[in-house]
Amino acid sequence: MDNTIMIGCLNCQNNKKNRQNKKEVGSILAKHVKNFQYDILGTQELTQPLFIQLQSSLSHYHMYGEYRFKRFSFLQHLPIIKSYNENNSILTKDFVIEKSKTFYLPWFPKTTQDWLSKKPFLPRIVTVIICKNQKVGTICIINTHLNHQIANIQISQLQRLKNIVQEYQKRYPVILMGDFNMQSSFQPFQTFIKEMEGVGLKRVEINRATHNQSKSAIDHIFLPRTWKIVKCGLICDIDPAIEQITDHKGIYVYVTRI
Repeated sequence: MDNTIMIGCLNCQNNKKNRQNKKEVGSILAKHVKNFQYDILGTQELTQPLFIQLQSSLSHYHMYGEYRFKRFSFLQHLPIIKSYNENNSILTKDFVIEKSKTFYLPWFPKTTQDWLSKKPFLPRIVTVIICKNQKVGTICIINTHLNHQIANIQISQLQRLKNIVQEYQKRYPVILMGDFNMQSSFQPFQTFIKEMEGVGLKRVEINRATHNQSKSAIDHIFLPRTWKIVKCGLICDIDPAIEQITDHKGIYVYVTRI
């Protein structure tokens, strides 16, 4: 039996254009997932209408992930909140799901300077599922989307994310992925990479730009250190149609558990 699985990570770009053309976006994304038969795909910026459309188009996949404003249910009916009520959904094929949970990360500015910077800040979450199949056994998948631009918040989120990984890593092999909004040259992220290495996770070495405005990767996947990477790269290279719906390039990896 071929024990290779395909893992992907893709920010679906929640913007006005995609919200207005959600059927077209959903069709392109669903076709991509079907064509490449992902075993695991972590998404970011997935809104409820697109989530529902993908569920109906990808009946052989399970999708998990709560929304960032779930804690603030009294706000969810406001149009502006609906527009930004995203999740970090994890799609799986041929996995039995045992548990799923969503964590909140620190997301408020900590300094007066950050409050006055007028840089955007929104609730940030982490989706965690425990699942199993015959190829890799029981594993933990963690998918997230960290703050953009405010370094103090990013550092706090990395610390919380590290604690979550460490807690689950005691019991399961962990796959960590997401839009970190950080290039590997960012010193706090370099420290985070070393901390992940310390608990047995390695970053998949995809260093090319994964966003139209970045110089190198800001989307990352971490795997158990002992797993063998067969092939990895940018999603847009294997399916250029993805660039029609998002400003992210997406990343993928084929891996075998040893």
